[in-house]
Amino acid sequence: MLHLLLALAAAACFALGMLTAGGAALILIPLVNWGLGAQAVAPVVTVCTMSSGLSRIVMMFPRIRWDITRWYLPGALIGAFIGARLFASIVTSEDSLQALRWIIGLFLMSTLLQYRWGRKKAAFKTTIPMMAPIGFLVATGSGLIGGVGPVLNPFYLNLGVHREEMIATKAFNAFLMHITKVGTYVSFGVLDWRLFGFGIAMGVGSVFGNMLGRRWLSQIGEKRFRTAVVWMMAFSGLLILVTG
Repeated sequence: MLHLLLALAAAACFALGMLTAGGAALILIPLVNWGLGAQAVAPVVTVCTMSSGLSRIVMMFPRIRWDITRWYLPGALIGAFIGARLFASIVTSEDSLQALRWIIGLFLMSTLLQYRWGRKKAAFKTTIPMMAPIGFLVATGSGLIGGVGPVLNPFYLNLGVHREEMIATKAFNAFLMHITKVGTYVSFGVLDWRLFGFGIAMGVGSVFGNMLGRRWLSQIGEKRFRTAVVWMMAFSGLLILVTG
């Protein structure tokens, strides 16, 4: 029964996430925490988002921005390993994770003002080479708390990336990053077959959600998409602070 509940929740969240370029994993974190416990959150959500990312890659492969991926991916893969390793280690304390959640949450909430509630196209200057250190930092945070995807959205918006390009590029980069995280979780014993099964059940639900969300995405323009992205970033930040 829990498998079905998590799959249906994933379908709904990832359908919405297609319209907001992220946030689905963060919305799912409290539910996974409730059903499986805090230690299961990062591994299970990672398996789910890895499955979702693969379906988005298949749907939108021609829209991937390879110029961004070339800079983003190397740092992200290193950060994914480090974050997952720290999660599996006694070095990671709850106090340090709480501080990380507050930093990420406040940054995301501030984007509502930075982008003037979605009316502003860019908030600060971003160049493509900057995606290398950004990828490292975001992937490290993702390995520790499970889902921080909306943190990337301000940088994509500032680069002038269109809606399908943003979703496709994020999906490709995140898929390879999640493979690294899953391998690390397995190696250090924090992802077993039971948790993997829950992640796959949610992943199947996310695929159906992506298919529905893709239909909706084609019906909205860039301005409405940007507004939705900004409001989801703010909501995700609030969610991190409240549930952290």
